[in-house]
Amino acid sequence: LASTRSSLFFPSSSSCPAPPQNVTATIRTNVVRLRDGTLLVHGPLYPTGEYRALLDGLGRVAHVVVPCNAFEHVAALRPFAKAYPDASVWIAPGQYGPFGSCGTDSADGCRMGCRVDGIVPLAGSKGPAPPWADEFDFRTLYVVPPGAAGPVSEVAMVHRPTRTLLCADAVVYVPDGPPPILDTY
Repeated sequence: LASTRSSLFFPSSSSCPAPPQNVTATIRTNVVRLRDGTLLVHGPLYPTGEYRALLDGLGRVAHVVVPCNAFEHVAALRPFAKAYPDASVWIAPGQYGPFGSCGTDSADGCRMGCRVDGIVPLAGSKGPAPPWADEFDFRTLYVVPPGAAGPVSEVAMVHRPTRTLLCADAVVYVPDGPPPILDTY
């Protein structure tokens, strides 16, 4: 468990097996202690005994945010929500696939296999604000690429008290050309 400040914690990464493709994706969770002492878990992992002990040692999990709709980030939602039934659950819009589905706002309904308290609103939408909005600025990337199976969405959050950016997959470096290693093939 790494901590950069007394309010931010970054449990070590975890592998998420993704059947039926037999692909393993490494994901990371971010944990923020809020002003009231409770915790917000951004990108929950599977609630193993070790992970739960780490979280419970930090405080009470009050909020869970699924920051994007990539299946490796959604896979642990049901077991995590079951392990922390009192935590509010907010998800990025446009969920689809084997772990559930939802539209772009809470009025569209959610079928995620667990209680979902809200869909993080798109900019300019009239959806309800998440209960943690008083400590975070947030924006949602939402695009529907032509010919794609579904949309791509991610919620980027800035914790104002610590000036810390939280995101999952949106921080990626894409070079102008292929890397030199590909010339060897």
